[in-house]
Amino acid sequence: MNNFKKLTLPLALLTALVSQNAIAMDYNQLHQQLDIMTDIIKSSIKKQSDRKGPQLTRMESNYLASQGVVFTLNVSRSSNYGFDFTMPVMPTVPVAPRAPTAPEGVDSADLFGENYEIVIEAAMEEAAIAMELASEHMRSNSEEQREIREQERELAYELRDIAREERDLKYQEYSLEKEDQAEHKQEKAKLEQKKAKIVKAKAEISKRAEQYQKQVKQAQAEKAKQQQKFYQQLENTVSQVLCNYGGGLKALPDDEYVSMIIKGAGSKEGNRIKDKVLVFNKLDVKNCVLERIDANTLLSKANGYQF
Repeated sequence: MNNFKKLTLPLALLTALVSQNAIAMDYNQLHQQLDIMTDIIKSSIKKQSDRKGPQLTRMESNYLASQGVVFTLNVSRSSNYGFDFTMPVMPTVPVAPRAPTAPEGVDSADLFGENYEIVIEAAMEEAAIAMELASEHMRSNSEEQREIREQERELAYELRDIAREERDLKYQEYSLEKEDQAEHKQEKAKLEQKKAKIVKAKAEISKRAEQYQKQVKQAQAEKAKQQQKFYQQLENTVSQVLCNYGGGLKALPDDEYVSMIIKGAGSKEGNRIKDKVLVFNKLDVKNCVLERIDANTLLSKANGYQF
């Protein structure tokens, strides 16, 4: 009996050691697969991004035991030139993620067909150009805003000087002789005319300021629209990459998930811009690789929400 225990104990320890090594090997294998997938996603996004528009600045990958892999994409947001830029309000947790639509003039059947790369690249370039134009418009408006503020400040100084001169004239009026009062009234009339001109100019500047604010809101709305379009195309790219190369995640169990966190792709809440999260079922990714479903369906089946 003692001899049996002596034999079984080393075997149990050896089995535990082998199991731990196997798990470690699986993790190492998965880590390598994540590195390869990260490079593929980076390359795909870089290829389809315009240098003037948002760029993928950093991408990280992690594995959560019994849950799945997580890719985090950090995308640069083009400068807002000092404006309070607000993304369109989107639902916190969509019941069913909206399927991607083809750009204007493109057949939706081509979006995930053989012409996929051409269609997506053209759409992302179009969005980047439109965002750059909106930014240029907002930049020129920013210069106009500075000019308006300077003019308002100058007029305010002039009105203050006029008010001081009015007080001086009123004070002098009590001590003037009758023969000097006529000249005094003329000076006062000239001062009133000058004041009227300044008040009129100030009203015109206020009108310009209102028009400027209207233009800013229009530019912000256009930029928000194009930025949303860019992120939609980014989601399309990620979905297609998973369909084309998701089979490389062999070490990931079929009952786990592939999650994509796109930083800053959500709506603005207070001083914080939410992230967009897409959670794909590994089994759905596998079915897309096997062409049982297409990238369009894969994206629509993903659990998408903002956080």
